[in-house]
Amino acid sequence: MFHFKCCHNILYLNKALFKMSLKNSKLCSLCNSCDETLVHLFSECQVTIHLWNLLRASFPHIPFPDLSSESAFFGFKQDLFINQLHIIFRIAIYNKREDKPSVAYIQNKINSIKKVEENLTLLNPSKKQITQQKWTRLIPPLV
Repeated sequence: MFHFKCCHNILYLNKALFKMSLKNSKLCSLCNSCDETLVHLFSECQVTIHLWNLLRASFPHIPFPDLSSESAFFGFKQDLFINQLHIIFRIAIYNKREDKPSVAYIQNKINSIKKVEENLTLLNPSKKQITQQKWTRLIPPLV
C-alpha cells in the first residue's frame, strides 16, 4: 500500500496536510527548510540523504544507487533486494519523520522484516533456502 501511494503521489505529507489545515507547517519534518513533498522527503532532504549514505556505509558490499526523484516515486527497478531495502528505508523515514529517524532504527526495521520472512518460510525448506540466500547479501563477504 505504501509503494502504491508513492507511485500515485497520494502519500499525504506536510505540504498537502497544511493545505487541508491538518498541519501547522508545510515544511519538511526532518530539515524544516523546504516544503515536505514526496520528492523532497525521499530524495532531496539532506537528512534523508545523510541517513541513506549511513545505511550504504553499513553495507559497503551492496551497490546502493543514489537517491533520485524517480526512486522517490518508484524505487529501484534494477535489483529487487535493494528495492525492498529502499522501501523499508522510505517507510522508516515516513513513520519516524516527526521523531527524527536514525540509521539504527532503519537497520532494526530491516532486521525485523528479515525475521518475519524467515519465520514465514520456516516450514517450507525450498522457500526457506531462497529466503536465506536473499538475506545473506546483508552479511559482508570474507576477504
